[in-house]
Amino acid sequence: MTNFFNYIYDFNLLIIVILGLGLCLYKPSKLKNILFLFLTCSFMLFIFTSRYGIGFDYFNYYTLFNQCKNLSFIDILTFKGPIEPGFGLILKLISFITTDIVIMYLILGIIAFLTLGFYVYKYSASPFISIYLFVTFGFMFGLMNLFRQYFSAIIFLFAIRFIKEKKLLPFLLITLLAASIHKSALLILPVYFIARLNITWKSLTFYGALTLLSYIFCDYAINFITQYVYTAYNLKTGELSSFMAGMPWKFVFVPFVYCLTAILMKNKLIKRDPGNIVLINFSIYTLMFWIMMTRHLLLERPSNYLYISSILLGAEVITCLNPNELFKSKIDDLKQSISQIRKNNGNNKILEQKNHELRKIQDSLSEAKSYYITAMVAILALGFLNQIFAMSHGNHDVFPYRSIFTESRNTEKENNIKQIGSDNNE
Repeated sequence: MTNFFNYIYDFNLLIIVILGLGLCLYKPSKLKNILFLFLTCSFMLFIFTSRYGIGFDYFNYYTLFNQCKNLSFIDILTFKGPIEPGFGLILKLISFITTDIVIMYLILGIIAFLTLGFYVYKYSASPFISIYLFVTFGFMFGLMNLFRQYFSAIIFLFAIRFIKEKKLLPFLLITLLAASIHKSALLILPVYFIARLNITWKSLTFYGALTLLSYIFCDYAINFITQYVYTAYNLKTGELSSFMAGMPWKFVFVPFVYCLTAILMKNKLIKRDPGNIVLINFSIYTLMFWIMMTRHLLLERPSNYLYISSILLGAEVITCLNPNELFKSKIDDLKQSISQIRKNNGNNKILEQKNHELRKIQDSLSEAKSYYITAMVAILALGFLNQIFAMSHGNHDVFPYRSIFTESRNTEKENNIKQIGSDNNE
């Protein structure tokens, strides 16, 4: 049993790849996509729920739960609780069902993975790639630690279509809903007005210059902002200023590859869907934030709302390179035409011309398939290496994995948290 949980993250990837190749790529259908999402999200839910004591905030959420449990709905909704009212309301409702930390996480996990699975089914061009990137780009691990922020980012995914469609009101409503879970979502409001801008060498030069200037003057900006919000993180006076250290530059590699791929494939992506310009711009903003995170890791909070769109863009990239649909229809049409000419004893010159066209398209199909397979292998390899890298650096303190099935529960700590929650609300 212990050996199984030691390799549970590897088993998770293996399950996603095997089911993805078997259900989503081989003769895909809506039913197969649903089955894939159900099985993979269920196993991720198992990982999320059966862990114990890992993630920096594992017990902190139990503290919040016990505080909200003893508050009235009015207090929670009028910002008198310890956290944003949307999440406080969820915890309050869960408290009517259970007071156990594991069951609390089970219910939170069900809510999060149902939301994710529904979104991927509804809007992703490739559920397999989207779920694979959700795991390997670190969003699952983030959900296991900073649940509120990453769940808020999942909710924000629903706002992307309204940026594409230039619908401000539903965009605002979804962003406010995400902010009711974690108020950092409000920092993303300005992207509505810039995410549809065209990408040129001039704009890329501007973004590069802006990143450089921001890198130089970010400390001044942070000190100004934290006078009003997140005051604990003020670099001069905040009690949490020690958490404002930067991360190593090597962490920027994956966002850089992701951004570069999006820019190089801009024309194909926009031809497939003009709204993909939003996702390409998000990849640029993500890279800008990650460069800045080498100064202050706290900037991960706004970056997540942009970076999580990679689960959509990765699926779009793979779909753009998939030659089957385009070439299949052309080949079928030519074969039908050739068959008709032969049946009617038509002109041999026309028949030869059609056969020549068929051979050219078949050669192009063969070449396109090689590009598609190469891209698929590359994205799987990039994701796998990124997960190995994350595991080696202990990201979000969820490595190594510890489970309720192999660890003794710290009942004394759990009871103390319950008692503190009751004392604070008397």
